[in-house]
Parts: sequence; structure tokens; C-alpha cells
Amino acid sequence: MNDYKRYCITDGKNFVYRNGAGKYVTAPGEEMADHFSEKRARTLLSSMKKHLSGAYHIALVSTRKTERATVVDQNPKVKLVAPDMNSIMEIASKYSEIRKHSDERQKELSEQLSVIDRKISEVLHAIEFGHNYNTPGGYKVYAIIRDLRRERRKIKDEMYVLSMITSDKVNSAEWETLANGNRKYDYKYFDNVHLRMKG
Repeated sequence: MNDYKRYCITDGKNFVYRNGAGKYVTAPGEEMADHFSEKRARTLLSSMKKHLSGAYHIALVSTRKTERATVVDQNPKVKLVAPDMNSIMEIASKYSEIRKHSDERQKELSEQLSVIDRKISEVLHAIEFGHNYNTPGGYKVYAIIRDLRRERRKIKDEMYVLSMITSDKVNSAEWETLANGNRKYDYKYFDNVHLRMKG
């Protein structure tokens, strides 16, 4: 039955797998490939097409190879990893490397964050102290603040991930939110202002 068949995503040379950060990436070598149900493989391929170059497609994996492979269920939150010492050692090595340089990286990120914060403050002061912008100018200022805030969020996210790793307190739900970019924000003041502007 098709329920027992497993599929991978490949262009014939490279294969899709989920890395340690929870993101789907490609790498040469079938031993790296994650295996999926047909439904999950087609859904994932469809969502990744804009990020993939080349003729990627789903391919049926033989039963023999499936026994040693990483198996991912239709539910993307559930991942069962077959015991593979090489994979375990690779992940442990990367984990150890991140911890080794975490203090240095946190310092670099903190400095980058300070620079971004100063830039945002400068733009806000320009708005506050008498700079009157027309519509095109106002949009440019908005775009500057938006881009700075997005860059700031990337820095904060990396700092948070490092803190989870170094404290050995990895929250799987939060990790998945960061990896998939599914963060949500509970707007309160902005929604009220937006409604008044519409009215």
C-alpha cells in the first residue's frame, strides 16, 4: 500500500533534508535525504519550489534504504530519527562548536544591536523634531524604520537561539516558530489607530 512507501525530494544529485536549525535545505548524497510520505513530500516540494533551482521532484525510496534513513511523518512537527552514529556525532560537533564561540558571537550581536538601535533613534528624532515629510518622503522614512526593525529582529532571534543552546534549555515550540518564521504579535494600540484612520 502507498502508506508504507517513502519518498525523497531530489534533482537527481542533491537531496532535501532538515538541518539542525529546523530548516529544509539541500545537500549532495542520498544518505542525507529525509524520507516522507507521498502527500508530505508533494506538499513540501510545492512550498519550496521558489527556493529551489533545478528540476527537483519527488522520488520513491527503496525499502532497503528507508530502514536507515530519517523518517518524517505527514505531521511536520513529528520527526523520528533512525539511530545513525555519524549523524549524531555531526550534530554534537556543531552543537559544541556553537557553544565554544557563543560568548564571542553574543558580544558581536550586542554591538550590532546597539548600532541598529542608534539608527532607529536617529530616524525617530528626525520625525519628532520638525521634519515634515510629504507622502513619498514619509514612505521612505517608514521603509527605513521597517528595514532597521527587521534587521534588529534577526539579531535578537540569533541572540535568543544562542541563549537557549548555551543554557541547555531549548524550547522546541519556540525553536520551530523561529525556524519557520511563524511569529505573531498581538497588536493593540496599532489596531485602534488603524481603525480610527479608516473611519
